[in-house]
Amino acid sequence: MAFDLTELQFAIEATSDLYYVLGEDGVFEFINRAGLEFFNALLQDGDPQAPRIRVGVNSRELDLPLNWLAIHERGRHMACKTGKSAIYETPVAIANQTRCYEFTFTPLSPSDHASPKVLVVGREVTRYRQLVQERYLTTLLSLQKILESIPTIEHLPSRYESILQRLGEASGADRVYVLEVCSEDAHPVLFSLAAEWYATGGGFGTFSPLWQNIPLFERLSTLKAYLEHGRPASFLIHELPTHQQELFQLSQAQSVLLLPLMVDNQIWGIIGFENCQEARPWSTSEMALLQVTTFLIATRLQQLQTDALQQQWLAELTRSTQHLQAIFQAFPDLVFRLGHDGTFLEWHAHDPGYLYIPPHELAGRRMPDVLPAPPGSQIQQRIQDALAQQTISRCESSLDVLNGSHHFEMRIVPLQVDQVLAIVRNVSDRKQVENLLNSVVEGTASVGGQAFFEALVQHVAIALNIRYVAVEEIIGDRSRVLAFWNGDRIGEPLEYDIRNTPCERVMAQGQYACPQNVQTMFPEDDILREMGVESYVGYALTNTEQQFLGALCVLDDKPFIASATTESVLKIFAARAAMELQRQRTEQALHQQAQRERVLHRVVQSIRQSLDLETIFATAVEDVQQLLQLQEVVVLEYLGDRQAWRAIAAHAVETSDATDRFAIGAEYLDHNTDFAACLKRLEAIWDNNLQDYTQSQKGSIVDCQGTEVRIIAPLIKGNQLWGALSLVRSSDYPWNEADLAIVQTIADQLSIAIQQAELYQQVQQMNTVLETQVLERTLQLEQALNFEDLLRQMIEKVRDSLNEQTILQATAEELTSGLNLRLCNIVLYDGSSDRSEPIALVLKGAYSVEESISQPMLSSSQYPELYAQLTQGWHVQLCVKIEAGILGDRAEWVSIFLCPIADDQGVIGDLLLLRERHECFTEREMSLVGQIASQCAIAIRQSRLYQATQAQVSELEFLNRIKDDFLGTVSHELRMPMTNIKVASQMLDIVLEQHGIDDPRIERYMTVLRSECQQEIDLINDLLDLQQLEAGTRSLNFIEINLHNWLPRVVQPFLERLHSSDRTLILNIPQDLPLLTTDIASLQRIFVELLRNACSYTPSGETVEITAEAIVTKQDLPILSSTESVAYRTRAEAIILISVCNTGVEIPVTDQPHIFDKFYRSIGIDRWRYGGTGLGLALVKRLTEHIGGTIELTSDQNQTCFLIELPMVPNRTNSDLAGYL
Repeated sequence: MAFDLTELQFAIEATSDLYYVLGEDGVFEFINRAGLEFFNALLQDGDPQAPRIRVGVNSRELDLPLNWLAIHERGRHMACKTGKSAIYETPVAIANQTRCYEFTFTPLSPSDHASPKVLVVGREVTRYRQLVQERYLTTLLSLQKILESIPTIEHLPSRYESILQRLGEASGADRVYVLEVCSEDAHPVLFSLAAEWYATGGGFGTFSPLWQNIPLFERLSTLKAYLEHGRPASFLIHELPTHQQELFQLSQAQSVLLLPLMVDNQIWGIIGFENCQEARPWSTSEMALLQVTTFLIATRLQQLQTDALQQQWLAELTRSTQHLQAIFQAFPDLVFRLGHDGTFLEWHAHDPGYLYIPPHELAGRRMPDVLPAPPGSQIQQRIQDALAQQTISRCESSLDVLNGSHHFEMRIVPLQVDQVLAIVRNVSDRKQVENLLNSVVEGTASVGGQAFFEALVQHVAIALNIRYVAVEEIIGDRSRVLAFWNGDRIGEPLEYDIRNTPCERVMAQGQYACPQNVQTMFPEDDILREMGVESYVGYALTNTEQQFLGALCVLDDKPFIASATTESVLKIFAARAAMELQRQRTEQALHQQAQRERVLHRVVQSIRQSLDLETIFATAVEDVQQLLQLQEVVVLEYLGDRQAWRAIAAHAVETSDATDRFAIGAEYLDHNTDFAACLKRLEAIWDNNLQDYTQSQKGSIVDCQGTEVRIIAPLIKGNQLWGALSLVRSSDYPWNEADLAIVQTIADQLSIAIQQAELYQQVQQMNTVLETQVLERTLQLEQALNFEDLLRQMIEKVRDSLNEQTILQATAEELTSGLNLRLCNIVLYDGSSDRSEPIALVLKGAYSVEESISQPMLSSSQYPELYAQLTQGWHVQLCVKIEAGILGDRAEWVSIFLCPIADDQGVIGDLLLLRERHECFTEREMSLVGQIASQCAIAIRQSRLYQATQAQVSELEFLNRIKDDFLGTVSHELRMPMTNIKVASQMLDIVLEQHGIDDPRIERYMTVLRSECQQEIDLINDLLDLQQLEAGTRSLNFIEINLHNWLPRVVQPFLERLHSSDRTLILNIPQDLPLLTTDIASLQRIFVELLRNACSYTPSGETVEITAEAIVTKQDLPILSSTESVAYRTRAEAIILISVCNTGVEIPVTDQPHIFDKFYRSIGIDRWRYGGTGLGLALVKRLTEHIGGTIELTSDQNQTCFLIELPMVPNRTNSDLAGYL
């Protein structure tokens, strides 16, 4: 059965769906009846103010809303791009009702067609959307039950399957998934796939590695702004850039909807919906319904997080409460919670005996009513202050409570606006200690030293009701009582041995207490028995380094048990007594140290004020003896080569026999003794050790000094033993560490003095050596300067003269004067002689200050080896005997230095310098003579070259004059015949014309004759003109010309020649160019030659350009006056700059310097093609200079320019003026 199009068209017209076809550019080509009714209803019920656009529909026009055109364009574009149907859904307001329509755009032409047609089918889906909304509502209810069944957020992943299945069935999506944020702090934010659901599989799919730890915001950068702010993102995959489509290739998604899950305004995750079957965008209603579901999920997530935090906080609060309750139960203080009026709300009493009334009577009563008036009202005021200022308030009071009288401290802490927490503590013991301390401190505050200890023992005894109190200072095994309270007065001081006494226990244990029967414990202590002591308590006195200084002792004639408070008080007083005792010891030590430092400083200063060792040692031994109260002091020097000690200085008190035992300067052998070995190890020997040495080493310096207690300290120079400092003291005063330190300091200072004295001697010797060296260097420098000046003078004379004899004579004179010579002789060898025999060398002249010398002093026959060295270029110094008659009437020995005069061609002479025989020539002098000899060789060679050059110059000048005469003669001689030839050719033309002969061959021959004749005449004229210019005989005729009018007439003859070869001539002469005063004939000849040159060398198609401009410069000109002085004025000088340039040709750089030379032709030029004699440009340069101008050449960048500068008004010399007149 055939398909009937009429029936199809009837069916389309009868259906209630909208059918229309969109053609090119969105024009309606067909629309059915339902479509027309739809658009008519849309026009009637739509907003009349909304923008509209007129379109053609079924041969008529309709005004459709502009937003419909946008929907059509988007659907048409999507269908044409993908080649598949595209579906759009939109709400429509018709007849005051909102209906939902779905439009399907299907392409009717191939996708590669430029503008394919699209079939649009529209149908109302309002009822369908209502059903969908009902389905979404059911889904929401089901989803809410699932979410409410999740107990904690940790159980959420187990419910993902149910949640995603409900969302997938409700939305009709092919794939639904959840993306969770991996870490909020990461940058960029990373997402991972937590769960996914497929409609085709009906369950969970396999996770793709592409969806793990993905920077989604970076991959979908265009959607980042939507998702970060909680807005949905709906898009079609084919509309994304290619690199963003890769994320959805595995699922083959066509359209995607991403809904962010926002928890506390932060993105927690994303729920994604994908359509894989068709590229259908998500409608607004669908997105709104799905947003409700995601909001429900996000709300539950936030609730679960809040519940988790509340559980965590509740657990922490429970632990804190239990901890506080445990602390509260162990709290020893009284704690009350009171109202703003002092009412007891809650209380805790660790010891109920501290309460004013029994605990069961506190309920409902006020603290001001319970307590007596003074403390009660005070406490009520503190409560009001704490609540008003919200700060902790404190107060103290004494009360008679259930178990006695006590002193209490109360702290009131505000809890709420109308409640406080009162913490009450019993501070009776502390108050008792404070009173005790105050009484003792007040009694000892204004005293110090011995009075402090007396006041301390008195007040401690009275405060504790004790019979005996003592403060003792312990040194070794002895105790010295500093202060002692004996019942009713200060007792007498005493000392005793602490062994087998309670004080020994105190020093061993730090403290000791015997409440009773102390005499039984220490039966050997007679002092305890005499005083009738029954009990004893003692505390050690220690310094900051925990060293024992003494003890604080409390004794009584009855048993005494110290309470904890009493013990604390006694420890405080013991520490205070220890501080005072340490202060006294420190003051005493500082006083002694200051005294010793003053004496030591005086000793050191006396050592440093002198560098003489005898003075230093004499002063040192006397001051050290006074400083340390010694019997004798001796300074010894160790003589290592003789193994002996020598006394350098000694000092002793009058009662000592040291000065008798020691003789200054005497030597004492050490016999390789042990004490000497110890000193050589740079170790000091002192106290009893030295006595051990003395017993076994008789006859040494130790034996000589006696057997007293002494110290011997080594004196060191560098790292070696230099000597020793020996100090002797009475055995009643043994040495201690402080004395050893002082002795070591003095020994170090003496060692420094020894080194300084030796260094001073070395410096003195070094200064002497340096002064000698400086003097020698100064003399050498002066000599070098003199030699330099002599060499400079010689060079100047060589430079100033080219006369050989003058140069050599001056050299001999300068050498004789500069080197203080008796004789200086310069000999030049005769090149014609036989060099193999030095005796045959010819003496050309003797240039010396001694006029009497007439024969050589050293003949080659006598000294053949000497002259052999000279001819090889070596200098020789020798002492010879000169026969009588040469230098004087008698023979004498002299010192001679011979230096060859040589150049690159060999030895040409020698320099002979003569002195007295004891005066040798130094290396500097010989070097100087060698340099002068080299300069003489250069001068001689220059002189000879100059003479040869002068001869050549004279010969060349003669040849040049002959050439010029020849050219002038030839020019004159040739000019007349050529003139005759020219006249003859003119006469021949007249004769031929008279006889009527018109033969072309004769005319051609005559043309050649005239051209060649004129060329030869021009050449002759050029030669004559050039000769006149060089000789300066050419006259000038200055007139004023206007270049703008004159120059075109000059270039007129060359225009035809240039145009014939397609070349262009450009004249750029300003009309306002100033007048130029010049010789017009010379200027015209310059332009003719330059234009002729340009015509010859400018290629076809190029340009010849002539420009001119005026330039003003400034110069200083003299102002002549009748006086001898000459003043100056500045005048503006104007010049005319003319350039003649032709393009298409360059002159080689090698030819440019010679371009203005006579007869010069470039090497690369074709002379047969261009001809010429090379006189044109030479004549141009001479003519330009002749009229006062300059000419320059520039040739680069395929262009050649001749630049001419001419003064606007030339400076006329006298000869110019004569020619002008």
